[in-house]
Amino acid sequence: MNRTNRLCKERGHGDDRNVGGKRFARDFDCVGDEHLLDAAGADATDWVLLAWSCEACGRTAFGLAERCPTCGSSDGHATTLRDGGVLETWSRISPKGEAPYIVGYALLGAAENPDAAVRVFARIDEAHEDQLVLRMPVTVAFTTSEDGGPSLMHHFFIPAREKEER
Repeated sequence: MNRTNRLCKERGHGDDRNVGGKRFARDFDCVGDEHLLDAAGADATDWVLLAWSCEACGRTAFGLAERCPTCGSSDGHATTLRDGGVLETWSRISPKGEAPYIVGYALLGAAENPDAAVRVFARIDEAHEDQLVLRMPVTVAFTTSEDGGPSLMHHFFIPAREKEER
């Protein structure tokens, strides 16, 4: 049982589900992004983003749901998102007294249907905004953080670097 499932079980949440051989907890409000991602193993490279694929309207939405956020149908299933996509937009955040950082939206395809693009928000692992280009490829990666409580897993985007010409 992975950390997500164990923490949810310890909190008395619902049973586990299985999607494409990957397990995740039924209730998703227990810790951080657990309703959005899951791990096949303990390593951060084993994590994937989860989505809801609606059988009624054909839409795919980021995160899991009991009902489609577009049409309200309960006729759907969980799926995973691809680990890469294209950068759609970004913004530099400069909090007072803290180092600036960049956040943005990327379009990611569903693993079972790459044409079903889903808009996902995340921090971008890039210090220089001038290095970002609209529609550039990005890869989804994961990291842990601790804020005095349990360790939480979060996703972020890594922009693709163009190969240097020789």
